[in-house]
Amino acid sequence: NSSEEIFELHEGTKVIILDELDNWKKIKIADGKTGWIYDEALKAFQASKLKIADADFSNFLRKYPTSPYLPLALFWLGNTKYALKDYSGAITQLQAFVKRFPQHPRVPAALLTIANCQLESGNKTAARKTFNEIINDYLNN
Repeated sequence: NSSEEIFELHEGTKVIILDELDNWKKIKIADGKTGWIYDEALKAFQASKLKIADADFSNFLRKYPTSPYLPLALFWLGNTKYALKDYSGAITQLQAFVKRFPQHPRVPAALLTIANCQLESGNKTAARKTFNEIINDYLNN
């Protein structure tokens, strides 16, 4: 239930739809990386409607709290908040993701986004701590 590659979609990113499952689509971006994204949120991303994507991911979490796609929805919601420059909301969402799913393959990417949010928010001490966590836990192993 996890995608093959880790990447972030940014506003205006062009994607190719490879497969569909329930309300999810498997997508490929220009560099060839693939992953799964919630359909309605993908549509919002493609239309550069980040606030709608944010609402769609939030609604998905409320509607399907036991879905096997919950980890991905949490991850994408955090990244959507980051793209919206809601750094506090992104940190909260992504920290919840990391705490709840510590073995998920997207944890290093979530931590990187957390560190970037901390930097953007001016909290260099927290960002340094998060970057060190990434280095120690993921790059040195």
